[in-house]
Amino acid sequence: MGKFKKVIATVLSAVMAFSVMGVTAFADDKYAKDAEIKIATAEELVEAVKNQKNGQTWILSEGEYDVDDDLLEVEANINGVKNGFVFPIFVDDITIKAAKGDDVLITSSYDPGKESGGIWSNQNLITISGKNVEIQGVDLKGNYNSYYEGCNKVIELIAGGKNLVIEDVELLPLEDSEGKVSSGSIYFNVDDAGDSILKDVTMYSWVNAKAVNDGTVTVDNLVQDFRNNVYAGYSDDNYGYAWNPGVSGENVEVEKLVIKADNNTKIDEQIFNDNLRNGTVIELEEGTYEIDKTLLIDKDVTINGNGSTIKVTTDIFGEPNGSNSAIEIENGANVVINNVSIDGNENVKHGINIFTAQGEDKIKVELNGVSIEDCKGYGVVNNASDLTVTDISTSGNGWGGINVDNSKSAGTDGASITINGGKIDEDNSVYFENANAEAGTTVDAVIKDGTFEGNVTVAGNNADVTIEDGKFNGKVEVTEDSNSDLTIENGKFTNDVSEYLDEDSHLVKDEDGNYIAMDEETYEDYLDDNKSHGSSFELEEKENDRKDDDDKDKEEDKKPETPEEESIFGDVAIDDPNYDAIVKVFEKGWMVGVSDGVFAPNGTLTRGMAATILWNKAGKPEPVNAAPFLDVTADAWYAKAVAWAYEQGIVLGYDAETFGPNDFVTTEQFTIMLDKSEGKTPAPYAGGAPNATRAWVASKIA
Repeated sequence: MGKFKKVIATVLSAVMAFSVMGVTAFADDKYAKDAEIKIATAEELVEAVKNQKNGQTWILSEGEYDVDDDLLEVEANINGVKNGFVFPIFVDDITIKAAKGDDVLITSSYDPGKESGGIWSNQNLITISGKNVEIQGVDLKGNYNSYYEGCNKVIELIAGGKNLVIEDVELLPLEDSEGKVSSGSIYFNVDDAGDSILKDVTMYSWVNAKAVNDGTVTVDNLVQDFRNNVYAGYSDDNYGYAWNPGVSGENVEVEKLVIKADNNTKIDEQIFNDNLRNGTVIELEEGTYEIDKTLLIDKDVTINGNGSTIKVTTDIFGEPNGSNSAIEIENGANVVINNVSIDGNENVKHGINIFTAQGEDKIKVELNGVSIEDCKGYGVVNNASDLTVTDISTSGNGWGGINVDNSKSAGTDGASITINGGKIDEDNSVYFENANAEAGTTVDAVIKDGTFEGNVTVAGNNADVTIEDGKFNGKVEVTEDSNSDLTIENGKFTNDVSEYLDEDSHLVKDEDGNYIAMDEETYEDYLDDNKSHGSSFELEEKENDRKDDDDKDKEEDKKPETPEEESIFGDVAIDDPNYDAIVKVFEKGWMVGVSDGVFAPNGTLTRGMAATILWNKAGKPEPVNAAPFLDVTADAWYAKAVAWAYEQGIVLGYDAETFGPNDFVTTEQFTIMLDKSEGKTPAPYAGGAPNATRAWVASKIA
C-alpha cells in the first residue's frame, strides 16, 4: 500500500509540474509564432522586438512609441557586423500596423553619433533582414544623429531581407537649430528586393535602390517633400549634388512619384537627372528657379509650376542641339507642363524644344498656362511631335512664338499642334513648315482660339492648318511656294483672308476695317443682329462694292504719275525710300519678287534665302561639293547657294548635319554674311537684332 501511495504521489507531482509548465507556456504564447500582439506602450513594443517570431502581427494603439537605449541590448550578427540595432526585424512574415483609426508614431531618442562614431547599425531607426515584412498606417520619425547632424536612414532593408511592403506611412521630418527640416531615407541595401512596394508613403528625403539587381521596387503614390529641406541645394566637392529627390536604381517601377521643391532646390542638378522616372509629378513652389543648363526631359512627367519662373542664368545658346534650350523634350516622352514661366534671359536658343527623332515613339506634350520670353530663337519648337497648348503666352523671342516642323525626322508620321487660346505677342507669331516633305510626313494644326499679334505663316509642304477662331493682328497666309492647305472657319483678321475661307463660312468687314470670319450658324445670328443697320457687309455678296471702295481709296491716295514712273511692284511705291534699291537688285537678278508684281518688302528672310541672294550677287559660281547638311536636299532651290556659302565660310551650319534653311536671319546676322562675302572682317555678333526684311536686305546689297 505504501508503495502504491508513493507512486500516486509521484504521478500527482508530475501532473502538477506539467500544469505549472502549461501555465508558463501559455504565458509565453503572447509572443508565439503567428501570434497577434496588442501593443500600447513603448515598453511593450520593446518586448515584442526582443521576442519577435515568424508570422507575428503587432497592432499598436494610439500614441508615441519612443524606442530608446533599451533596445540596444538586442544583438544580431549580420554580414559580420555584431552591434546594437535600434529597431531590428530579423524574422519573416511579420506585420507592424496601427490599430484601425489610431495615430501611431514610432521614434527613438537615442543618438548613435556620439556613442557609436557613426557605426551604420546604430544609425537606422528600423533595420530589416526578414522576408515579407509589412509596415502599415504608422508615422516614423528617425532618431537624431549628431554624427550626421540629422538622420541617416529611417528604414534599411539589408542582407536576408526581401518583399518589403511599406504602406500608408509618413516619415516625419526633424528640425535643426535653424528650423530647417531633414529626414532619413529609405534604403534597399540588398541584391534581390523581391516584390517590394512603397505605397502611399510621404517622406522628406529620398529612396536609394542602387544595390538592387534582382526583383523590383514598386513606387505607388510616393510623395517626397523637399521644401525647406536642409539638404536642398546641398553640394559636396566629391559627390556633387549628393542629396537628390527621387528613387535611384535600375530595378524600380514608378506608378506615381510626387516631388515637391522650392527655389532652394537646384532643379537642373537634383531633379532633372538620371533619377528622373516615368510617372513623376514635380510640384514647384512659387518662386524663381535659376538653371545653368538645359532641363532634359526624356520620361513621362508632369511639371506643376504653381506660378513659378524658370530662369536661365548661363549662356548655353552655343551648346549642341538638345543642350541649348531651356527645356528639351525627347525620347518618346509624354509631358505635361502647367502654370510656369520660362525666362530665356537671352541665354538660350528656344524656350521649349520638342523633338521626335527617327524611329522613336512620337512625343506628346501639353502646355497649359505656360509663358515664355526672351529666348534667342522661338518660344516653342515642335518637331514631328504632338503638341497641345492652352493659354500660352510668348513675347520677346528673337525668331518668333511657335514653330511647327518635321525637321529631319523621316520615318515619323508628322507633327501636330492644337492651340487653345493665349497671346502670342511676336512679329512672327506662328510659323508652320515641313523640312522633310519628301519623306511624306505632314503637319496638322488646329487654332481654336487666341490672340496673335504678328504673322501666322503656312510654309513648306504637306501642312493642313485649320483656324476655328481667334484674333489675328498680323498677316495670315500660305506662302507662294507651298502646297499646304489653310482653312478658316471663324476669327477676326486684319487682312483679307477670303481665299482661305471654309466653304460653309462667310466673311464680313466691321466698321474698323477688320475682316470677320463666321461659320454658318454664327453668320445667321450676325444677320439677325444687324438687320437694322448696314455697318458691316458680306464680302462674297458685296464684291463689287468692296472693289469700288478700294478703287476710291486708291484714287484719293494716288499722286499724279507719268507712265514711266509707275512702280514695277504693286506693293512698293515709287516714293518708298527703298524703291531704287529694290529695282536695282531685281534688274541685276540678285533678288526676285515672291510672285508676279509682288516684292513683299516687309517679308522676313530665311538662311536659305540669304545664301541664295549672296550667291546670285557673286554670279552664281558652281560649288565644288554638295552641301553636307541633312536638311539641305540636293533638289532644294537653295542647295547650290548653301553649298557655295558653306565652302566660302560665309554661312556655317548649326552642326555637322543641320543648316536650318528655314530659320529666320536677323539684320546683324545678314550684315556679317555680307561682310564675309565681300572679304571684310565682320564685327562680332551680339544677338538681339530684329529679323531682316527683304526691303532692308535690298538696301544693304544695292
